Amino acid sequence: MPKYNQTNKKVELALLYEDLCKLEKEGKIHINPDLQVQLQSESSKSRHHRNSSHLLPPHLRDAAKQLRENENIIVRKADKSSCFVILDKDIYLQKCSDLLKGRTKFKRISRNLVDNLKKKLNKLIYVVNAETGPKFAKVIGDFQPGYFYGNVEIHKEGNPLRPIISQIPTPSYHVAKRLHDIISPYIPRTYSLRSTEEFVDILRVNKTDGILASLDAQNLFTEIPKFHSGAQKETYTFSKTA
Repeated sequence: MPKYNQTNKKVELALLYEDLCKLEKEGKIHINPDLQVQLQSESSKSRHHRNSSHLLPPHLRDAAKQLRENENIIVRKADKSSCFVILDKDIYLQKCSDLLKGRTKFKRISRNLVDNLKKKLNKLIYVVNAETGPKFAKVIGDFQPGYFYGNVEIHKEGNPLRPIISQIPTPSYHVAKRLHDIISPYIPRTYSLRSTEEFVDILRVNKTDGILASLDAQNLFTEIPKFHSGAQKETYTFSKTA
């Protein structure tokens, strides 16, 4: 489910009631006198925490539990698809190892660089805030290196993994989110799409001419160094920037 926003819900229900009133004036429907009160009451309710397991029959819940408890397999989301892939754990780890061996993208490290990154970020934050005002909060607290995982590219031969490094536990995560909030209003939306569904809708309502092509950019962020430790049992990855 999308992130719940009570204000959006109230506005949407208010607009819905206005549309219904217009239809009633046109004689197309009849509104129950209690509807407005019911909609106002509904706008204050939060229904986004519904347990999705209640939507599954018992035999599917049992099957999901068995998959989760099986230590010999890995269940990963397919890249650019809504389906999931079940892999043998050894095959998944081998695919991850092959990616981490690429010296053009990863570099071995012998120590944790989180504290150094934290100090560098705070120095930059101090300089920026001194020149432009308080825009960034100081990085405080305990952090960890980013962690590596891969999604299966089922649309490619050999089903390789698309490497992903989660930045959530790193010191740069919240700084990156703040940068996103500052920069986003200035990004032009004229030639941008928010989702695949929006692209499909455009194709349906417009008469397209010419050739439709899809371009796949590889190694797009070549200047962002990534690191991983040499210990196989304690492998971790770390990115210097968000």
